[in-house]
Amino acid sequence: MFILENEKISVTFSEHGTIASLVNKPLGYNMIARPDLWWKIIFADTHCEENLITSLDQKMTASASPDRLTIAYDRLRWRDQELPIQLCFNFELQDDEIHCTAEVHNQAAVELMEVCFPIIGGIAGLSGNPANDSLAWPRMNGMLIRHPVQADFVALSGFPKYHSIDQIKTEITLLYPGGHTAMPWFDLFNADQGLYLASYDRSMQTICLRVEKSTAHQVLMPGLIAYPCLSSGESWTSGRYIVSAHCGDWHVAADKYRAWSEQTWWTAPDVPQWMQLMKGWLRVIIRHQYGEILWKYADLPALFAEAQRLAGVHTLYLLGWESGGFSKNWPDYEPDEELGGRAGLIQAVEEIHRMGGKVLVYVSYGCIDNQSSYYRRGPGKAVTAKNYFEVERPFPETYSGQGSWRRVGNGKKHTLFICPSAPAWQTIMEDISEDLTRIGLDGILYDVGAPTPYFCYDKSHTHAKPNLVNACLADNYRRFRSKIRAINPEATVLMENALDICGMYMDLAHGIGSSYPHPGAFVEMYRYTFPEHPLTNRECGFDEDNYLFHAHYSFLYSLRYDMSIYRCRGSFKDLPNYARLLKNLDDVYSQYGHILLAGRFRDNLGFSINNQEVQAKSYETDREQAVTLWNPTGQIQTFCITTAGQFTSGLSLNGSPLGQSGSLAPQSAGVLLFSKI
Repeated sequence: MFILENEKISVTFSEHGTIASLVNKPLGYNMIARPDLWWKIIFADTHCEENLITSLDQKMTASASPDRLTIAYDRLRWRDQELPIQLCFNFELQDDEIHCTAEVHNQAAVELMEVCFPIIGGIAGLSGNPANDSLAWPRMNGMLIRHPVQADFVALSGFPKYHSIDQIKTEITLLYPGGHTAMPWFDLFNADQGLYLASYDRSMQTICLRVEKSTAHQVLMPGLIAYPCLSSGESWTSGRYIVSAHCGDWHVAADKYRAWSEQTWWTAPDVPQWMQLMKGWLRVIIRHQYGEILWKYADLPALFAEAQRLAGVHTLYLLGWESGGFSKNWPDYEPDEELGGRAGLIQAVEEIHRMGGKVLVYVSYGCIDNQSSYYRRGPGKAVTAKNYFEVERPFPETYSGQGSWRRVGNGKKHTLFICPSAPAWQTIMEDISEDLTRIGLDGILYDVGAPTPYFCYDKSHTHAKPNLVNACLADNYRRFRSKIRAINPEATVLMENALDICGMYMDLAHGIGSSYPHPGAFVEMYRYTFPEHPLTNRECGFDEDNYLFHAHYSFLYSLRYDMSIYRCRGSFKDLPNYARLLKNLDDVYSQYGHILLAGRFRDNLGFSINNQEVQAKSYETDREQAVTLWNPTGQIQTFCITTAGQFTSGLSLNGSPLGQSGSLAPQSAGVLLFSKI
């Protein structure tokens, strides 16, 4: 046995290659119910692309000091062979954390693709009752998986059951950085303790967050996967990975990641005040993919005036503004002559500005249309991502109107994923950004702004290895921001989905997944960790079905309203009830927006409430605290809020006053304000 311990944490490795125990010492509970492996590697040879070697029953050497442990392997046993692959794993204790690194030297005639390390194998539950456990999972802005030992990982994975080996194990995985993964950490927790795993790797190579579940034993095996892609004769050293058996719930894990970020790379973005206080937008497709013109540029001022008058919305977000219509001809971004041409777009933007409004536009950062002139001329083929099978990766979407022949009879229209490490693509995106800013537009939303970091095998790109495709993303966005701010200091950069490493150069994230209310939504995860980053309530503003629920959920978290009425084909006159609610909300934000929109989201910390049927969230500035309240039930609910501050005012969304204690009508919401003593 090899033991590493201090007053906070203890971990034991066996000579057989298992983790025998992992103990949160203040609470005294061993999380490991069934000792299992703690690393594995995957290599490819000429016969098989996925050959497995694990830590079990390998020959190892170990050296230890009170707070450090090194375990090394000179050769690895695989079937009846010993392969000349050297591994060295280093562990260092710091408070309640284990800091882990790996070194790999591949001398075998194989390609070493994956290093799965660290793996915490064999967890049945954190403290004897797994039904009390939850998993804070960074999919989208956050996902909460309750009782994960019993959760359906096949359904959560998104992969067909037929494609997996579910008789052995099921798993959930997330690739980072980019795609649908906001941050590289997750936390298995209950009310009293948690198990935090995180990557503190500044190389931004592709990693995989993974929780595996043994089918036979129903135990969890959380871990991280790196992809060194080592040919024979190559070596690799990992970044730093963190395992922490901490006291307290998931907020402790979020605080850990935030603290490391601030110490190493994070600086809060300088978001223009108009964007900080922006309550939302009307999102419209001017000309659709199938060619139908829904509005022309000359119609936009009247569309804006209607949004401002009926709903208090002061921003338009335009899709399908480019020649040919939505998702056509990317990246040949030019104003459409049939819509009014360049002069018509400039005139419409200037008129909206005179009315006090803002105009944002859509540009696809992550996709190229294979029918575009840019692609057909030839340079487009140099910027697309090429997978292991040497094929461009498609991104298929087909939109239709009244007809069926395009969508049903032809299948999906293909655009293609680009590789962010293709220099020509970054150049053309920067040129487009500068041009649109000179037109007078107030911001650009980059759709597929951080593509999923799938491996790219195009050797003409700047990534040294296929796993480094997104390592350039943060710098790419820094350049976007620098160039458009040089033209207009108030111009903004927006991104589809949140990605922490781009957050310093981002004024808003237009997310999906947790931005609308559903059982797994956990927008708190990103909102709490990076509260400076505004998020939208995407998918909450389609129509008036359940609109009170959607709007009040959004208000609870101060999510900016993404009104995409009738799938971006309508306006506020189509939703009179929703419009009236937003107009009331505009009045509330005029009094409390300085803290709800521009303050720091603190989730459920800093106050207490005596009725759990009423949902409540806290916001802070240096001098004030606000608490948003929402009664999602069908009955009147009473409440009393207790804080360390002095109550100053309160208001419901219908305009009636609220006190520190009182009642909320069914399906209603409000806000309380406190001064800090």
